[in-house]
Amino acid sequence: MPNDSLYPANTHAQEFFRYFFHHWDFIITPAGTKDWQTVTDYKLQPRVLWRKFQDPQKILGVRFGKVTKYGMVDIDRESWLHFMNNPQAFRDLYTSFELIGLCRFVILFSSYSEGVHIYFPLTEEVNTFNLACALRMAVENAGFKIKGGQLELFPNTKTYKKNSHGNEFSHFNGHRLPLQPETGSVLLDDDLNPYSQDLGAFFAQMDWAAQGQDMEKLKDTLSLARDWYSKRQYRFAQTSNSSKVKQWQEDTEALIKEGFTDYGQTNELIREIGKYGRVFLALESIELQQYMVETITNLPEYKEYCRHQTEIEQRCHHWAKIIEPFWWPLGTTPTRHTSYQEMNEQGQQTVKNSQLNQERTIDCQERLKQTLEHLIAQAVTLPKKVGERLKLLCQTSKKLFGKAFSERTLKKLAYLPLWHPKFDKERPEPELDPKQEPETEVITTTTIENTTLDPIPEVQNNSSSSPLPKEATILQQSIQPETISDKQSPEKITPPDVARKNQPKIKHPEPMPDGQFREKDHTLPFMKGVVPDSEFLDLSASVERSETISNENDNQQNQTKENPKKNNQKSNSENITKTYGQKIPENSPKLDKENLSEPQKYYQELLNRHPDLKALDEERQNPEYQKSMKELFAEVKEILKRKSQSRRFGLNNQNE
Repeated sequence: MPNDSLYPANTHAQEFFRYFFHHWDFIITPAGTKDWQTVTDYKLQPRVLWRKFQDPQKILGVRFGKVTKYGMVDIDRESWLHFMNNPQAFRDLYTSFELIGLCRFVILFSSYSEGVHIYFPLTEEVNTFNLACALRMAVENAGFKIKGGQLELFPNTKTYKKNSHGNEFSHFNGHRLPLQPETGSVLLDDDLNPYSQDLGAFFAQMDWAAQGQDMEKLKDTLSLARDWYSKRQYRFAQTSNSSKVKQWQEDTEALIKEGFTDYGQTNELIREIGKYGRVFLALESIELQQYMVETITNLPEYKEYCRHQTEIEQRCHHWAKIIEPFWWPLGTTPTRHTSYQEMNEQGQQTVKNSQLNQERTIDCQERLKQTLEHLIAQAVTLPKKVGERLKLLCQTSKKLFGKAFSERTLKKLAYLPLWHPKFDKERPEPELDPKQEPETEVITTTTIENTTLDPIPEVQNNSSSSPLPKEATILQQSIQPETISDKQSPEKITPPDVARKNQPKIKHPEPMPDGQFREKDHTLPFMKGVVPDSEFLDLSASVERSETISNENDNQQNQTKENPKKNNQKSNSENITKTYGQKIPENSPKLDKENLSEPQKYYQELLNRHPDLKALDEERQNPEYQKSMKELFAEVKEILKRKSQSRRFGLNNQNE
């Protein structure tokens, strides 16, 4: 246990520090992400570590010191060694550790991803690097290959080197702590089924497994494993032409040792460091990448001349993938399949891709800020739950910019302060442009103005016609386009060429009081008698109207024959039928207009304004005219009857 006296009061916490006692250079990441950050500024005190361990918003990890009381194997869910993918390979793997004295283990899921961590606890402390060599020797002698994302060992066989001050330095790889709250970590039983998330059960299993290890055999293996690894690392001593190899090695070391002298040297130094680690140190995969990062970040003048410090790990990662198949460790079979020029071009292309990724990162952050500003401007309440907020941001970005966010991207450490609910209090409110008005729905209005229409068509008759007045006017709605200036027009509203112009308000016509007749200069709509979309009703009504007109004409003709003198003495207006209204005695000089009915008043005013109607009425009383009209109406009646009968016949057939 560490030499600190301030331990948490929790019993499990005290057991925790019996195994995880190295608290320098710890690693941490927000929950739901894999953006691990190494904290080298201070050492975690036991109480602080325990508090961070219990925080569900953070995931905590530790590294190894000079000594350790456990080893650990990490297998990802997608690895072919996972027991869900290859049970036999999984058994062969943990059986291989029995050859070095590790006979018992504790297995658990590391997170919701169902990756597997296999712990090998020990009863006493051992040298960390010696244990790393022993674990690697057991795995490689069994035919397995260490590879990131497939099979990783903790502690790892790190490479010692000197920094600019001449001090040896190196970090062992860090790993997440087991059974942290709300991370999905859970213990597995003998049948590899989840059964507990209790720390007490975990440490009981660890103590039980530690008692079953063959410590004598393990100690013998530790010293042998370190020698095995040393010979494996420095194979150049066994080559046939060692003098040229040594000269090549010395030249490369001198090139790297001088470090940075100007800008624009980052990629060349990364390439030389990767070549040295691959050829002379026989590094590969994660170990090669880690060596490249640690070496270049400790070169002289790195902080002054390197302009890629924020992405140095990504660049080393990409260069390592290109270097590993191009160069090979001394004393092994060559694996090169491309030329040096092609290899270098691939590395430079990686740089361009890195710059493109950086531009995409800036664009994504800017879209995220604008999306949040839009939601706040619209008074949208941001959900407190992480999943709901992510969904809202993706939908809003898709609506505004045509593309959504990747949840994996937003969960990275660089994006979390911009949107995560945890940072709501720390995040400043966005400043809206004072010139920009909030989005509002533009409600357009229509105005009414007097518009003179074309003259009403003349009413025609078979014999003569008389035009109606042409001064008739009607109230008409007028819609005009509105021009809105760009400065005053907020974004995302109705375009200026579509918005309607506000016209001066005109007083609307007032309704006519009940019982009051108002003079009209045109035919009222309800007097036109139009019945739309009713062909059958129009035909029936036409037949009835023709019969009524025929009967009236017959009655008038009979009255003329019976009383010819009386009929001649009467005014033409006395024989006006109910087609125009009731008879109005024209010879009454003292006509009381107040006692007239509304139709009589209207017809009287109509005769006063249109004297031609009297001549039309006189011609209508002509016997020849009435005879011809009677014949005409009879023909029309016959046609309408045939039409009506055919129409009824067709409807009956449809009903049947």
